[in-house]
Amino acid sequence: MRVLQVHTPHREQGGEDVAVEEDRRLLASGGHVVEQCIVGNPDHALAAAGALLRAPWNPAAARAVVARAHAFRADVVHVHNTWFALSPAVISALAAEGFPVIVTLHNFRSACANGLLQRNGLPCDLCVGSHAAHAVLHRCYRGSALLSVPAALTVTVARRRQVWQRDVSRFFALEESAIPTLIAGGVPGDRVTLRCNSVPSAKPRNLRPSVSDTVVYVGRLSPEKGPQVLLEAWRRSAPQGLRLQIYGDGPLRSSLEETHVPGVTFMGRVERDVILSSLQSARALVFPSTCREAGPLAPLEAAAAGTPIVISDLVGMAGHVASAGAGWSYAADDVGGLAGALRRLRDPAIVDLAGASALQLHADRYSPRAALATLEAVYQQVHYKQMTPA
Repeated sequence: MRVLQVHTPHREQGGEDVAVEEDRRLLASGGHVVEQCIVGNPDHALAAAGALLRAPWNPAAARAVVARAHAFRADVVHVHNTWFALSPAVISALAAEGFPVIVTLHNFRSACANGLLQRNGLPCDLCVGSHAAHAVLHRCYRGSALLSVPAALTVTVARRRQVWQRDVSRFFALEESAIPTLIAGGVPGDRVTLRCNSVPSAKPRNLRPSVSDTVVYVGRLSPEKGPQVLLEAWRRSAPQGLRLQIYGDGPLRSSLEETHVPGVTFMGRVERDVILSSLQSARALVFPSTCREAGPLAPLEAAAAGTPIVISDLVGMAGHVASAGAGWSYAADDVGGLAGALRRLRDPAIVDLAGASALQLHADRYSPRAALATLEAVYQQVHYKQMTPA
């Protein structure tokens, strides 16, 4: 099958961008022909401002993507992210030209201007099932009322043009916990398919997790990712004999480094193979996100490496981690709860048991084989339906 991937990457590479590339590799391994239509957001301030003004509906971008789909002779078009250089106009234009369109809902941007369902550091669903004007009032996008206008209008215009109801053949949700909120925000429930992100199996570990004295954080150093909660919990728990390595960069880095918490090292931004290697040899991964996240990759990569996971309950897979015994979940923003989970890492037997369970969780739920089977089944269904006369 010929698959066109459409995506606007984040300025700082994140899990969504890696997931798109993983899908490309996965489909190629299954014998499918994949082409990527990657359209980056402008770097120059003036150009970025112009692109933001067109973000609610960009016909020029839509025409360009449709031309790529025709030139490639796509059987299906898989759209990942359209914010902000592409806009939802791309989806409607593709559907109007007869292309089956699949959309992966990596976040909640179909109903929320910042995609995080978070305001002032706390969970928020004001715009879900309501109107997006709240986002302007509360400066939800990058703390700016001005920048929140195009973000809010993007949500509103897509709703009024019925993009989600009319133009998308099938949606992929990355975790069950996200589906009710997506439906409440306007995504048709009968077209939502659960399809978890996947990561390849890692090499077998040379040593058990308990042999390692290193706990790892991987992610952007920004408030919604919770590194400030982690540092305070680490200070309180003082895990004897353990050290914390923080991989990533972001606006909080300087202030976090200035706290000088004992046993903590900031590793900065590194290549992905360094991250994978560190997870392969870590005692545990801590993922303390304070916003709703459906399918982040770092916990999946930890599971694939047989590394225990300490995870906020706002992350979609947290329930599966806890029920599988692959680690520990705690209430987001609960410093005491996170500190308690960190203290459990002192027990070697518990840590090794969690590592084995993490490995099994990856095999059962997040393996490439299961992900490819779901992709192929949905692609075939929507392509067949498009080719069959009504």
